[in-house]
Amino acid sequence: MILGQLSLVPKEPHPDSSARLAVGRKGSGKTALFFQERDYLRRDKRRIVIDLKPDGHQLKRFKDLILNSLAEPIQEHVATAFWEYALLLEICYKILEKDRDIPLWNPLHESYQILSDLYANDSLIGEEDFSERILMLINRIGHDFKAISQEGETNYLSTPQVTDLIYKHDISTLRRHLADYAKTKRGIFILFDNIDKGWPTRGIERVDIIILRSLLEATRKVERFFRASSIEFQTTIFIRNDVFELLVDDHT
Repeated sequence: MILGQLSLVPKEPHPDSSARLAVGRKGSGKTALFFQERDYLRRDKRRIVIDLKPDGHQLKRFKDLILNSLAEPIQEHVATAFWEYALLLEICYKILEKDRDIPLWNPLHESYQILSDLYANDSLIGEEDFSERILMLINRIGHDFKAISQEGETNYLSTPQVTDLIYKHDISTLRRHLADYAKTKRGIFILFDNIDKGWPTRGIERVDIIILRSLLEATRKVERFFRASSIEFQTTIFIRNDVFELLVDDHT
């Protein structure tokens, strides 16, 4: 579907996938479409609508602090785990924010309190802006990565090391309780903009494409989980057309 100079591209050619990439040249109206889609989805108060716009310097810090010290296959493993964890935390944050005034007599109050207690295990709960929450997450991972690097070689990390590095929750428990709560809503919708903010038109690094590809893989994993529980889940990621072309070339 073409909207002005923007294309909405299926994330993968699968009939059951509703996740999309919104692709357009710089200045073609991607951000305007981002807010338009967000406002449209929010008309139904029963939806969980999450709009994410990280600042470019935060992802640069993630790249410089952690990813550039790893071999490429491990870069993708770490970045995918990072995005999956960040997305689950944002879903949890949005639910807690949206239903914060839930009364004691509401049947969902107990489930809400369980999620609140789970989320409170992470220091990110004190931040109300996504940019600050993701920066704190990156700094915390960077601190733990530094501790690992002082113990020996970090060009390769085992799966348990990646798990310990990224997750501060029991991820299976968090997913399960999120799914139980989300069954009472009318779907989860994630809109993601700015991932390529600050990337030059020429000279985009290989690790930048890995960060984007890992975000796509993480959204697929989260989508599959929620859809297995019969919960509607949709992600739209807004990127420049030159970045999309590099992503396609990288995949072929």
